[in-house]
Amino acid sequence: MNKYIFNSSDSIGIVANDAGAANLILGWIKEQKNLNLYFCLSGPAIKIFQDEMFFKENLDLEETINNSSVIITGTSYKSMLEHNARIYAKKNKIISIAVIDHWVNYEDRFIRACKKVLPDIIWVFDEFAEKIAKNIFTETKIEAYENFYLKNLVRNIKKIEKVKLNSETNILYVLEPIRKKSIKKTPFEFEVLNFFLSKIKNLKSKNNLKIRLRPHPSEKSEKYEKWMKANNNLSLSITINRTLEEDIAWADIVVGYESFALVVASASSKRCISSKLPKEKNANLKIKNLEYLRDFNYIL
Repeated sequence: MNKYIFNSSDSIGIVANDAGAANLILGWIKEQKNLNLYFCLSGPAIKIFQDEMFFKENLDLEETINNSSVIITGTSYKSMLEHNARIYAKKNKIISIAVIDHWVNYEDRFIRACKKVLPDIIWVFDEFAEKIAKNIFTETKIEAYENFYLKNLVRNIKKIEKVKLNSETNILYVLEPIRKKSIKKTPFEFEVLNFFLSKIKNLKSKNNLKIRLRPHPSEKSEKYEKWMKANNNLSLSITINRTLEEDIAWADIVVGYESFALVVASASSKRCISSKLPKEKNANLKIKNLEYLRDFNYIL
């Protein structure tokens, strides 16, 4: 089945909230030429696009779609922005393309208040996502694209990697808000973070360990200040004004619960470890070399 072909007469509305889809859309845009773009962004997507030369103005949803012949949207779990965009596009007979950025909860992305609104076309960016999407959305056109975002990240990481001291092991922990109830009073991500730290403390290592925390794009570093102060006896730091490429290039090992950053790290030939708790199901990430911290007993 042929892909939708954009031409110079198309006006393209970009509607996005979450970081995952925003990064994939941005990677695709950078590979194109002479696009007429209009933007309606919210949440982390604003920061992702704001430094780009082609992003001049953030419009409201109605104005964006009224100026567009095609819209490309993210598929956030909670934000109503992209869902409303697809409703508006359908009513006005505007072509609607939706970007799926992960491997889970595909149908839920298109349902709000028990109402399902599918786009005309779904974009995916790897073979696993394509297979899942085709099995679920049998009546919707599925188009697979190269993951330009991931490709560019890996290229940049390789450019800035430096030779490290053999006596040190750098561990990057990629944080993320986890939509799961904790058995304790703290958010579940802190339960997982404490598990990570307890494991690290009990593991023997031939090198000195340096640990750097990287907050999720939707989070502020202040969220973790109290936790860091309570564990100031360790070599802990938190990322401030560093890019994902810089953090992964610095790391020897990248640890996370189920973050897409682990996919980037794996593509960059880093050792990748999930901090999923004991008895939890394995991560949905499509990484062949993914290890699990819960399986570690002696040496890191």
